[in-house]
Amino acid sequence: MLRAVLFDLDGTLLPLDTRSFLKKYTAALSKKISAVMEPDEFLDHLFYATEKMIEDLNSRMTNEEVFWMHMSQRVPDKIETLLPLVNEFYEKDFKLLGRDIPADTKASELVRKVKRKGFKIVLATNPVFPEKAVLERMRWAFLNPEDFDLITTYENMHFCKPHLEYYKEVLDKINEVPENCLMVGNDVEEDMVVKKMGMKTFLVEDFVISRKNGSISWDYQGTLEDLEKLLLSCQHLQGKDHR
Repeated sequence: MLRAVLFDLDGTLLPLDTRSFLKKYTAALSKKISAVMEPDEFLDHLFYATEKMIEDLNSRMTNEEVFWMHMSQRVPDKIETLLPLVNEFYEKDFKLLGRDIPADTKASELVRKVKRKGFKIVLATNPVFPEKAVLERMRWAFLNPEDFDLITTYENMHFCKPHLEYYKEVLDKINEVPENCLMVGNDVEEDMVVKKMGMKTFLVEDFVISRKNGSISWDYQGTLEDLEKLLLSCQHLQGKDHR
């Protein structure tokens, strides 16, 4: 019996090319702190700390704590100057990155229809961003915090995709088992990997990311319209095996 649906955000509910967006994001953030540090140097530290955060499996530290621990180790003399600039970036500048994203309400309408059917709904975006950045990107997709039972951010999670520990933590927070859940995403390696736990998976086709890892399969694929038909027709899902 399907009881919960986990939705990825970027490239799934939000119509954007993740790689292109990340280039714009890192360019804007490095420009913001250019008075404190050379952009190339900052990006080197940013990518290093982000990679360490993604790799980390220490359940005693949140992703936020891991990220800033590594940033502090790299630039201990500049961290106090960097922090307020980064916070200001997410308060004021980050919203400007959404200007070119097309207005589209089909994802938000789908989420609300599914929620009205009684499913638990999770925004299972990779928790590498602070809550402010996640909520802003949700607004670009016309989504509200109350649409979800859980929103994963780097403040409230201890693991990142593609680790199965991330999905286990999500399931613990919503008190569900894999067999009662469906993961919806566009990234084969980060989203569809949860099929290994016994969760049903749906690959959204519009902005697929695949690193050609042939060991990962999924149950369903299609558009958000296809997903809506699937979810609203019944709560029992018998999956297939796609690669």
